[in-house]
Amino acid sequence: MRRLNVALLLGLAVWVFGSMGNAMAQPAAGKGDGDGLEPRAAAVYRNMCTAMDALQSFSVQADVLVDTVFEDGVKIQYGRQTSLDVRRPDHFRTVTRGDDFTVSTYFNGQTFTLALPKMGRYGAVQAGTDTNALLQKLSTEYGLDSPLGDVLMNKPCEAVQPTDGYYIGISMVEGVACHHLLFVGEDVDWQLWVEDSSRSLPRKLVITEKQLPASPQFAAVLRDWKMVKHPSTTFVYTPTSGCTFDAAMFANTTAAAP
Repeated sequence: MRRLNVALLLGLAVWVFGSMGNAMAQPAAGKGDGDGLEPRAAAVYRNMCTAMDALQSFSVQADVLVDTVFEDGVKIQYGRQTSLDVRRPDHFRTVTRGDDFTVSTYFNGQTFTLALPKMGRYGAVQAGTDTNALLQKLSTEYGLDSPLGDVLMNKPCEAVQPTDGYYIGISMVEGVACHHLLFVGEDVDWQLWVEDSSRSLPRKLVITEKQLPASPQFAAVLRDWKMVKHPSTTFVYTPTSGCTFDAAMFANTTAAAP
């Protein structure tokens, strides 16, 4: 039950784990109901992918809204704020504070640590690999995925490209002019707002799960993109007072305290 609880928490969390293409590519990978990918939408998306690929050491903030649907059909929306620090190809730190939980993760190229401070515990696994391989491991072994997993990945758009999509027009996101794109998938539709500037960075994302009851949505506004030279200490976890190591947090692998 303990592992199930962690999986449920992290499956919804935006500490940003996920397999390649989870948000910005995979939903549109299946055949949708559209008429193909409009050239202007493809061009904006391609420019965004090029800009994302070029990032090496950076930070970004995400303001997130997540719908949770209960068995009786009631849909509740939770808010979360996430900070991400990334140093490619194999370091990251994420901190999420939300209405429903708080969670932080650290990866220093050797050890991945997950901390649940309000629950007073943290767990770790040894993973001497790059970020892509780590996130794939977390996805396949623990079912830990997130719609913002792409932000951490090396070459976020490499695995999958959308097949049905449209250019909607120019829209404002927190006062910034953005290209508004819509991509159509068989199970999931997703909208993307890309900054209308030489940076071409994503500024907003909305994902609609069409096949799930009540069609829940995930929405994230990405702000404060900064190119930062992170020191290695940024990605090392130090337990807070009252937070103890839990060797059972990752039940299907050998956990080891960092």
